[in-house]
Amino acid sequence: MIATILIAFILFVVLLVGYWLTYIYRTFVRTRLFALSAVSDIDVVGGIGISLLSPSPININTVVGLLDSRYPQSEVIVMLDSTKRPNMLEQLKIRYMLSQTLADNVVYRSRRYIYSRLLVVDVAGINDLRQQLDIAAKYASFDYLFVIPSSYRLLPYAVGRVAEAIASQNMSKVDRIEVGEDGVEIVSRVELRKSGGFASKSGYLKRSRSICIAEPLIVEKVAENSHCLLIERSRYNFWDFLAFKIMKYKNKLLSLKK
Repeated sequence: MIATILIAFILFVVLLVGYWLTYIYRTFVRTRLFALSAVSDIDVVGGIGISLLSPSPININTVVGLLDSRYPQSEVIVMLDSTKRPNMLEQLKIRYMLSQTLADNVVYRSRRYIYSRLLVVDVAGINDLRQQLDIAAKYASFDYLFVIPSSYRLLPYAVGRVAEAIASQNMSKVDRIEVGEDGVEIVSRVELRKSGGFASKSGYLKRSRSICIAEPLIVEKVAENSHCLLIERSRYNFWDFLAFKIMKYKNKLLSLKK
């Protein structure tokens, strides 16, 4: 009788400890995921939404930086050639839990709601930058497109500053925002479509209603120099490996999930 009670008590303790450890682990994973996501600390300005277009980012940290934008009504559309940057695509798939969409197998979205602002488009076989931008523009959800060169980093306040400049105009709408940085383009998606898109040889928005922002929105990133070569790798720490069940082997990320 005593042995039966003792065995039952031990089983109860084991089950209780197992439940407690499972709860702690799930809480830990949830906390890590939210820590890696972008948290907004400002409001939407005038209902203005902005899609950030990133053609062939130099590494995964470029994407992480874009997602750190504090403006809530924004999204990041990344264009990657899977035949040239397979390792980069795999890193993004693992970090943000991306999978191909049923509607279009060249588009990747996250299975997690907190990463719903990220969309990756596979532009394999398309080398022309303007054509890549036109493809990305088709998947944009918001009215304004903000093109960011791959070798630059977006300043945290930049997207909110653009939205503020658009919303502050007395005119009915703004078609283009002029900035002083090379390679940066901010245009209205509707007017861009009417004029033939980024790849239009006749040019676009020639008669557009434009405004100018005379302050920096991006900063240049140093990708490589004469003494070192950039290798695609993300800044994971031990806790990220534990939470995501991944490991690094020869600068590659491997999933430990079956």
